[in-house]
Amino acid sequence: MPSLNSKEFGEIIIKLEKLADGIDIHKTEAGFVIPNSDEIRQEKTQIELFRHEYEIAENAARIKYDSYSEQISDARSLIEKSNSLILSYYGKKDQIVGDFGISPRKYVRRSESPENIEVEPN
Repeated sequence: MPSLNSKEFGEIIIKLEKLADGIDIHKTEAGFVIPNSDEIRQEKTQIELFRHEYEIAENAARIKYDSYSEQISDARSLIEKSNSLILSYYGKKDQIVGDFGISPRKYVRRSESPENIEVEPN
């Protein structure tokens, strides 16, 4: 859920309020055709209400995400604990652990490292 732009919100609210104040000051001038200041203030109130509702929904989403993250963490812990028990029971190289979704360790034959090989001097 994207966060709302606080700067944009603040600018719009200030502009709407100044527009409504200007309309109130100059509405008695002849030929003044700009909308009623009540419409402007109603728009401002609606934007504030929508923002408040959005912030409530955003907070609820954050709480749900935290709960979700906690459940994922609990599941990972359960998997790790179970895998550890399975590996300790069957052994890390036993092919049966594949039935549990665990990759068995492969036998790796290592050749002697070059450091351990004796070289005859010429």
